[in-house]
Amino acid sequence: MFVSFTIPLGCLLAFQAPTAAITVNDPRTQTERLALFGPAGDPNTLTIVDRNKLAAFVYYALPPAAVKEAYTIFLSAIEKTRVDQQLGAAGANAATKAGLTSLMSFALESGVLTETGAQNAATVHANADGLMRFLTNREVVPQCAPADTACQPGWASNLDLSASFTGHQFSSATVSYAVANPRDIRSPERRAKWLAWFEANHTTPGVAGRELLAYVSSLIAKAQVKDFEGVVADGNADAASRLARKLDQIIDLLRQIDPQFDAKLADLEANFVHSISASSAAASNPVTKPQWLAQMTLLEPAAAPKVINARIVYAQSPAVTNAVAATGTFTANFGIDLYETAQCILPNLSRFRDAQAAIEFDRPFGAAGSPATFSIGAYYQYQPRPGILIEPGGAEAWANVRGSLLLVQAGITLTAASSGLKIPIGISWSSRTDLAQGQEVSGHVGFTFDSGGLVLSK
Repeated sequence: MFVSFTIPLGCLLAFQAPTAAITVNDPRTQTERLALFGPAGDPNTLTIVDRNKLAAFVYYALPPAAVKEAYTIFLSAIEKTRVDQQLGAAGANAATKAGLTSLMSFALESGVLTETGAQNAATVHANADGLMRFLTNREVVPQCAPADTACQPGWASNLDLSASFTGHQFSSATVSYAVANPRDIRSPERRAKWLAWFEANHTTPGVAGRELLAYVSSLIAKAQVKDFEGVVADGNADAASRLARKLDQIIDLLRQIDPQFDAKLADLEANFVHSISASSAAASNPVTKPQWLAQMTLLEPAAAPKVINARIVYAQSPAVTNAVAATGTFTANFGIDLYETAQCILPNLSRFRDAQAAIEFDRPFGAAGSPATFSIGAYYQYQPRPGILIEPGGAEAWANVRGSLLLVQAGITLTAASSGLKIPIGISWSSRTDLAQGQEVSGHVGFTFDSGGLVLSK
C-alpha cells in the first residue's frame, strides 16, 4: 500500500520546530525514535510513505505518554514473573535471594527455618531509592532516556533495608546492597529488552495495529504530501537530525489538520499495546545476566546471644530456548555467623559461630505469568563448637549441638493477580536445629505483599 501527498515547500518551512509535547520526558533517544527507518537514515531517500515507512513514522511520532504507558505494561508483565526477589526475612528460605523490591514489601511467615521453636516473623523491606522518591512525590520507577541523568535512579536503588519482628520483639535487621542488579525493573538491561520488544511489535504491527496505521494514513492523505526532499536545507546537520527535523514538520502539519492528533494517537497506541500478550513479552525478553548481592544481618535469637551474619548471594538463570516458558533462577549463598561479642567457648574466647552455604532453584509453573511458582533448596551449616544457650534467668549455658546441620526445603508460591500478594506454602526437613539435636520436619505457610507492581499499575 502506498500513500502519497504533496505540500508546497513554503508551507512546510513556515512551521516551527517540534513542540515540547513530542520530546519532553520521552524515554527514547532521537536515535531510538528513528530506529525503524533503518540504518541509512537519509531523509532524501524518504520520498514516498509506503506501509513500512508509515509504521516507522508512527513509531517516531508517538506521544511520550503513550510510550511510557507501553513501558509500564511491559515492566508490569516482568514484575509478575520474577522469582528472584527476597521479600521475607533472612533465613526464612533455604537460600536468600538476590532481587530487591522497588519500593516496600511486607511478609508474615514461619520465621528462621533453623531456629529452635521458631515463631511467626513479620518482615518489612524498603528500597532506599524507591522510598525516597515516593516520599518526595516522584516517580518510583522512572522511565528515562539514557542521557537523562537527573531522572535516572542512583546508587540507592541497589540498597535494601529490612527489619523482622517475632511477636512484640525485635528479631533481626538487614542491610543488603546489590553489587550487580540487572533484573531490577529500573536497570539498563530491562530498558534494552523493552526497547527491542517495543520496536519489534511496531515493525510488524499485525491486525492489532491496523487501526493505528489507518488513522495516520488518512491524515497523510488529507495533507496531500508526496515528497520530503528539500524540506529542510541544512547541510551542517547529520542525516539523522535532518530526518528528525523533517518528520517533526510533518507532525506539526498533521496537528494543524487534526488538533486531537496527539490524544488520538496515544489512545490508538494504548489499544494496540494492550492487545499484545504481556506474558509473551515477559517470557521472550528475560534478563539472564548474573546477580550479586552483599548482605549484613544483626540477629537477636530468643534464646541465644546476638549474632552478626555476613552473606554473599549469587543468582543466575539458564538461557531461554522456549519463547513461551519462563526461565528459572539458580541462587547460591555463602556466609558466616559471628557473635556480636567474644564468647567463652573452650578452649578460648571466640566470636566465630558457624559457616554456611545454600542453593535454591525457583521457576514458575508452565508459561510466564503463571500464578504459581515452584522452589526447592538446600542449606548446610557447620558449627565447630557447641552453641550458647541463654536460660530464662539470663545465665549462659552450652547447648549440646555442634558440627553439621543440613536442611532441605520445597514449596510453591501462589500469586494473586495484580494485587502484589503472594502466599508461600512449603515443607522442610532438617537434621537438627540451632540449639537442639534431632531431626525436624516442619510445614510453612505465610504471605508477602510487594508494592512494586501496584506502583507500576498507577
